[in-house]
Amino acid sequence: MIKQPRVLKTQTSLENDAPVLIAAPNSLHGRKAANRIHLALQNLSVRSEIREDPEDESMRSADGPVVVVGNLADSRCIK
Repeated sequence: MIKQPRVLKTQTSLENDAPVLIAAPNSLHGRKAANRIHLALQNLSVRSEIREDPEDESMRSADGPVVVVGNLADSRCIK
């Protein structure tokens, strides 16, 4: 049971030297969404890297922002 919701942050700093990590799920539509995010970040001159269905622990140790795409049915990271 959630007693208090997380604080929502509406802005993410992209000024860190570390790339933005994008966790792509194990579904075609999810991988397409991850690719669109990757291209949008490239258009902003922001380095980004797509990881295919990574384990959640690898995302927790990231040095920069992490974008997780998917849902419980297609992403180990979200599970």
